[in-house]
Amino acid sequence: MADLLSSVLVGSVIQAAEVVVAAAIGSVALKGYKATGSPTFLRLSVSFVLVAAGILIQGAAPYASEGFAESVVMILGSAVEAVGYFALALSHFFTVRQAITAVTGILVLAPQASEPALASLDIMVKAVSLYLLLYVSAETLIFFFEYKRRSTIISIIGLLLLTAGLLLKLFSTMFTGYANFFDLIKLAGLVVLLSPAGILLRRRKAVTTS
Repeated sequence: MADLLSSVLVGSVIQAAEVVVAAAIGSVALKGYKATGSPTFLRLSVSFVLVAAGILIQGAAPYASEGFAESVVMILGSAVEAVGYFALALSHFFTVRQAITAVTGILVLAPQASEPALASLDIMVKAVSLYLLLYVSAETLIFFFEYKRRSTIISIIGLLLLTAGLLLKLFSTMFTGYANFFDLIKLAGLVVLLSPAGILLRRRKAVTTS
């Protein structure tokens, strides 16, 4: 029992860190929108604020009443996080606009990886988040290979870590005891993504002030 409580506590701390970092990305993007009026910054802000809210709600699930209430809270949090990734994918579509057909082939493979874990509605919602992150990651990779912009590498690393963390979480029931480690991978992805958000803000400010 003590080990279980300790694991839940560690998981809550990691999720709290995820909320802080995701909210920080949203805050930086919001500052960018106020400084430049760029709709890209606004979409990024909305995206990561929703991601932060979704993770926060999921973190509160273990402390809700056991059974049905806990499941509902978890599903709600997963859904809000998925909406955040949808906003991120939408932002990528409007800003990158690379060949979506190339991404479709990758997304077709995703159900094969997700099927064993689609036993609950929560897992299904998380699978939607995985689809969206795969789309954004693939679009960013296509953009990098097309234009060879080195600054995109940081975003790619962050997105891949975030995607890997979420993918592994889908199979967390198969790797008992590793859920917190998978959350750490997800946290690392968010931390890496915080860097390009700040870089983009500084560049946009330089353009508008020059």
